[in-house]
Amino acid sequence: MHWGHAVSDDLISWEELPSALSPDKPYENGYGCRSGSAIEADGKLWLFYNSVSQDNSETVSAAWSDDGINFIKSDANPIIRPPFEGSGVKFRDPFVFRYGGSFRMLVGAGSANVAKVLLYESRDLLSWELKSEILSDPKFGSVIEAPGLFEVDGKWVFMIQSETIC
Repeated sequence: MHWGHAVSDDLISWEELPSALSPDKPYENGYGCRSGSAIEADGKLWLFYNSVSQDNSETVSAAWSDDGINFIKSDANPIIRPPFEGSGVKFRDPFVFRYGGSFRMLVGAGSANVAKVLLYESRDLLSWELKSEILSDPKFGSVIEAPGLFEVDGKWVFMIQSETIC
């Protein structure tokens, strides 16, 4: 699985570019650079994605670009591993945003058939600290996917996708 890449000046006509991310590192083993998010910081475009290894374990990896076209994967990848172990561990869909003077990341997760959303914090976008588990509930299935948190008219909106709700 790859990240496609296209650019547009008007959001109507698009020019397709080479893939932004392709699986090529040992921790990806050809199995994928899956979903994630992007953020601009210090003049660079940062990509955070779900990297999947041959044994199907999921981690979070990072890449950046100085020109918005050519991306460099971090030598520190994977930058975050799941905080729990066992069969059936799921850890995916990193969503990065600014909050206060730092960056935050939501990660959809699942362990022992309990869906979770984990919150991480970073000052440099490469070193992340687990701050809390903001959701943990089996009623959402075995994993939360595509978590998001954004502000609209002064109110925060928390958005998720699960096996049991869409």
